[in-house]
This record gives sequence, structure tokens and C-alpha cells, in this order.
Amino acid sequence: MNAHCEYTGRKANQIPQTVMNGAHSAALHRCDHFSAGVDFNPDSNAGLIILNITCVASAIAGEALDIVQSVLASPYAFTTRFAVIRGGTRIGDFDVPAHTTAICTVCSMTLNGLLLRRGIHATAKFGGVVKVEHGQPKKFSAFLSSGLAPIAPLDVFITCAMTSVCKTIECGSGDVLGSFLEIPEAALPEAKKLYDRIKKIGMGGKIMFGMPSQPLLGMPVTIGSAGIMVFRDLNTAAALSEKGIPAAASPAKILYDYTAMEESLPQPLIAAVSRYA
Repeated sequence: MNAHCEYTGRKANQIPQTVMNGAHSAALHRCDHFSAGVDFNPDSNAGLIILNITCVASAIAGEALDIVQSVLASPYAFTTRFAVIRGGTRIGDFDVPAHTTAICTVCSMTLNGLLLRRGIHATAKFGGVVKVEHGQPKKFSAFLSSGLAPIAPLDVFITCAMTSVCKTIECGSGDVLGSFLEIPEAALPEAKKLYDRIKKIGMGGKIMFGMPSQPLLGMPVTIGSAGIMVFRDLNTAAALSEKGIPAAASPAKILYDYTAMEESLPQPLIAAVSRYA
């Protein structure tokens, strides 16, 4: 992948090992803070999750929502649910700007919170671009440590036009956003049980678990740990960018009541985007 990124000053496929291994303690503390607030119960399908917020101009909110719902109905988002907040409304500590509409999705960081409630600490390692072939994740083609970019790493990849979320949904192959986590290897069976539970309620998307102390999708894993790849809800923002719809993903994270969110309508992406391409 040869896209040039203004944030790294290099071609995207030439991000060095020093960036990959850089310190990102501030991002980890932030992740832990919000993860600790998650109290979602898969059995009751209720509780607090972590929300991501993407704002679009209200005049094109309907177009944007069609595309977002199509991504949410795919394996490349963390859940099928969303919330729509009007401009001028305050949600948590975030004020939705006037003349915009906030399209909110469940942040995949919610998985960290669900694991934490079961005594499993997940360490967020990297965010990156996952190459998918025929519906199967094959490798991370680009990746960035959370603490070293001037903006969030996944925003870097969206800005640099390094995704092809819409193509991946339509054709089964392309480049989508994912995150890489590590958990203690002893916790791997319990983590898989959790995934089986949340899958039944439309949460989790497609999650991959690695073998203990073995690389996953080309990513090295700490000895005594197991890797996890989870697709990110920001694939919705990437899809909007790919279709030329201006969208601003807020860095704000909000704890939000899952029961207040709507279920996305499972419509084919090609039908949604053909009206706005």
C-alpha cells in the first residue's frame, strides 16, 4: 500500500518498527478509564456501553445514515445498533454542533470493558488497516500505536484514504479498520465464551483470536499472551469518507445506555450508496 500520509511523513507501508513499539501509556489509561464504566449485560441486553460520535451536516444526514446502517449490518462493525442525536443537543460531555447530526455507534472498546467485568485485562496495542480476502481477514497491512500520532491512529488511515470498506462489503475483499489487543493466554477460553454470547445479540462483529504466544495476522504477540483482532465501528466513518460525505469523528467517548439505541436495517450497501455516489 503506497498511499502517502501527511501525519507520518512516509508511505503508509513504511511505518517503522519504532513507531509500532512506541509508548502509548496515555491512550491505555484512557481506554482503561472508559472500559471500567462498561456494565453491559449480554443476558439482559442492557447496560452502559462506550459510544463513538460522528457528526455530519444535517442536510445530508439521511444519506449518511443509509450508508452507516449498511456498514453496521456487515461483519466489519462492532454492533448493529446506532443512535441519532440532533444538533444543539448535549450528550455526555459533548455538544453536538448546530446544523449537524451526530450518528453514534458502539465503540469496539466496549469489548475491553466486557472482558474487564470478567476479570480479564485487555491491552490495546495498535489500530490499523486489515486486508480482507473473500471475507476472511488476512493481515494488518498498516498499523500505528495509539499514543504517537497527533490524532487517533484510525483517523490517520481514514484521512489518508487507505480503506475500501464499501468495496469489501460489496465484493468480500478490501481494506478495513481493525484493532489489535492482547489478553493473558489463560483467559483465552473465557474470552471466546464471551464472544459466543455477544454474537447471539448482534454484538462483536467478526473477532479473531490467536493462539497463545503466536503471531496473529502478522502481528507479534507478547509471550504468555494471546492476540485478538476486532473490527472497528469507525469503519462507518471510513465508508462515509470513501463516498465523499464529509464527516467529523469526535475524539469524545461517552458511556451510553445500550437500550436507547436503534437496530440498523439490514439493507445491501450497494443499494444505499448508488443513490449518493
